Amino acid sequence: MATWLEDFYKNNNIGGTGGFLDDEAKGYWMGKADTLGADKVKNIIEGTAKAEGTWNQTSNANTNTNTNNTNTNSTTLTTTNTNTTGNQTGGTAQSTSGGTTGGTSGQLTTGSAGSTATGGTGTGNTQGTINNAWYKELTDPGLAVSQGLNNLTGLANKYAGTDIATAVVGQLGDLYTSQAKQGMMLTFDDLVQAQNLKHTKNLENYRLTNTKDLMATESDLTQAIDTNRITTTGAENRKQLVTAGEQTRLTVGAQADADVRTIGAQGDQDVRTIGAAGVEKRKNILEQGGVDIKKIGATGIQERKNIGAQSDADVRAIGAAGVQDRLGIQETGSQTRMNIGSQGIQDRLGTVTKGEQDRLGMKETGQQERLSLQERGAQERKTQRDRYREERAMRADARGAISRAGANFYG
Repeated sequence: MATWLEDFYKNNNIGGTGGFLDDEAKGYWMGKADTLGADKVKNIIEGTAKAEGTWNQTSNANTNTNTNNTNTNSTTLTTTNTNTTGNQTGGTAQSTSGGTTGGTSGQLTTGSAGSTATGGTGTGNTQGTINNAWYKELTDPGLAVSQGLNNLTGLANKYAGTDIATAVVGQLGDLYTSQAKQGMMLTFDDLVQAQNLKHTKNLENYRLTNTKDLMATESDLTQAIDTNRITTTGAENRKQLVTAGEQTRLTVGAQADADVRTIGAQGDQDVRTIGAAGVEKRKNILEQGGVDIKKIGATGIQERKNIGAQSDADVRAIGAAGVQDRLGIQETGSQTRMNIGSQGIQDRLGTVTKGEQDRLGMKETGQQERLSLQERGAQERKTQRDRYREERAMRADARGAISRAGANFYG
């Protein structure tokens, strides 16, 4: 029975037609849903898939040809982060973190929570955090790095040509520069260790050669001294034997035998002493060399641990900065929308109030104009009435004057 997560991938074609969700990604997102809720997880998957170009992804027929073989593949392209050069040969590749490989033949597409790609043999520029050794996919630190880099890329694409894009490119450049510097530091450390080992080896060889030469010189000097002493003793003994004559030859012979035994014993002891001294010197040299090698190994281990710790701290700092930046952008957008909504409400209230006042003003103006017209009509009617009365009176007076004048005329 399909879960809501599988339906979500299928309905939105995440990672390809029909959606692609492997067991590892499924277990990860279901675990997140237990703590964040299904709706929050859907929003995260949607944002990540849109940033990586795997949202509602469809397949396009593409025939790829190179010098080795010809393949017809379903290919989907997207872009992510670290520039490397790599090959993708045949088959189907699947991943849960962003990355794209493309060349003269064959393509590879990966997504945040699941992806699919098929291709022949392709060589080209690969941008993907999947090859980044700083984190492991589908862990909280790895997801933070992946989402941070993808969101920075999406932000730069969204505000291309602006200061925001320039700042994002600078941040990514700093990240890649730090990665390159760490590689250079590791390479330099290897070279230094190799040189130190070479110098130590040369020094030990030189010390052993000098010791050997000194021991040979000491042996030659001892042999020469012993030979000279034996020769001198023999000459003196022979002189005594000649002087003492026949009576002393037995004594001289006995003395000579004793001297020979003494010289032999002394020589044997000298040889043993020299051998023991050589053995002890060589043991000391080997012991010192072992201690030096241990010190060099311990120093290298600590330096590598320091480099790893610094790298982890840098990654966490970049992830935290990305989270804070995104929270700031979200808060700014929320406040801006609230300001726009409040301004719209006030503008609409002002428009309504202005309309009401304009209508009241027009109503009052009409009433006053009608009252003025009524008053003007009343005054004009009064004036006409008075004028008519005056004229009628004048006509009546005129008729009366005429009558009186006629009466007077006719007597």
